Amino acid sequence: MSALPKYRWFQFSLKTLLVIITLLCLGPGGYVAYEQNKVRRQREAVEAIGKLGGIVVYDHSAPARSATMRQILGDESFGNVAWVRFDNSRVTDADLVHLTGMVKLERLYLDSPQVTDAGLAKLTGLKSLEYLILDNTQTTSAGVAKLGKALPNCVIFR
Repeated sequence: MSALPKYRWFQFSLKTLLVIITLLCLGPGGYVAYEQNKVRRQREAVEAIGKLGGIVVYDHSAPARSATMRQILGDESFGNVAWVRFDNSRVTDADLVHLTGMVKLERLYLDSPQVTDAGLAKLTGLKSLEYLILDNTQTTSAGVAKLGKALPNCVIFR
C-alpha cells in the first residue's frame, strides 16, 4: 500500500506573512485613517463656522453612509455642506480658511467689512461654488475679477 503525499496549501514563511499583514494594514488601514481624518477636519470646520456665527445648510439629497460604515469611517454628512452664510462682522480673512475643505460648497454669503481680497484668494479651491455674495466687504474689483477667473462657474454678486 502506497501512501499519498500530503499537500500543504497554506504553508508560508514568517517573512511572507509579515509582508502580507503589513500590506493589509497600509492599504485598507490607510484609507480608513484618511477618511477619519477628513471627517474630523470637516466637523472642526463646521464647529468653527458655528462659533463665528455662521449658518450651515447641508445637502440632504447626498447618499449617506450605512450605520456600520459611519461607525468605521465617520459621519461624512459634515462634508455635504451646500451653503454657508456669514451675517456678521466677526469674520476675517483668516477665518475663511475653514471653508477650504468644503469641496461640495455651492453657495457662500459673506457680510463682513473685515473680508478683503486676501480672503477671497483662499476661496479659489472651491471649484463647486456656484454663487458667492459679497455684501459689506472690503474687496476690490480686481480681487473679484481674479477670483472669477479661478472659479469660472461661479456667479459673484457684489
